[in-house]
Amino acid sequence: MFERIVCATDFSASATNAMHYAASIARRYEAPLELVHAWTVYDELDEFALLRTGALDEWRQKREAKLAKAVATLKTQGIAATGRLLEGEADHAIAAFTKDHRTDLLVIGTEGRRGIAHALLGSIAERILRTVDVPVLAVPRAWTVGEHDRFTPKSILAPVDLEPASVDVLELARAIARKDHARLTVAFAWDATLLGLEGPDASSTSTQMQARFARWVEIHAPKVDAVLRRGAAFDVIEELVGEREVDLVVMATAGRTGVEHFMLGSVTERALRSLERPILVQRRTRASS
Repeated sequence: MFERIVCATDFSASATNAMHYAASIARRYEAPLELVHAWTVYDELDEFALLRTGALDEWRQKREAKLAKAVATLKTQGIAATGRLLEGEADHAIAAFTKDHRTDLLVIGTEGRRGIAHALLGSIAERILRTVDVPVLAVPRAWTVGEHDRFTPKSILAPVDLEPASVDVLELARAIARKDHARLTVAFAWDATLLGLEGPDASSTSTQMQARFARWVEIHAPKVDAVLRRGAAFDVIEELVGEREVDLVVMATAGRTGVEHFMLGSVTERALRSLERPILVQRRTRASS
């Protein structure tokens, strides 16, 4: 399933942790792993140094050396690893690379920014999620793996919204669960408050939602543990992650950008900032029905 894995790194602690997680997947699927690092001259934060002869080559060589060292570390762990230095803004350069080089999975590290810092600075990881067309596995810094571990999730959660893209999410989660004999839970949440319902209207809608979810499960997930709960989507996801000791979440993202994204936000991106669990994100490729 994952025959070509790419891991993006900026050589930070979170990126190094993600690299080890990517290695555990490569080890499990016996797949090659390509480590990529994207940079621009502005990353050096010293415009005056650009005037110095040879500065650009020096900076490039410094980053190439860091990349080579990381690749060498992976090779000592038995991973078929290679490295590639990309030039350009990270989100665009990495997205172009995954498009031009057949990629089954992109692994990135996340720090989990919140509040004002997140709103003002954004997140390279989240910008990548809204740009690339391949599944992206975001690994929080708090979720560590050993250098020689193998990717073997035990409990997988797949939140769905019953739109066509939910089928893609389920198929991806089920393929991983099948290979590793993991427990798979598919979850659907509906929020009466968000829909502006209360009293009898909420009760009637609850019955309709139960029937709709039951039909969806019967068609797409007849042998999967299915859970429907009333409440805000993120709150339900957070509850199930704790209750079922989830160690991998598989979900979709709409890939919103610009003003629409800023105003509406995303359950997926909130999960990325808060859950402290590896989250495998599938971009929506089917039109909503």
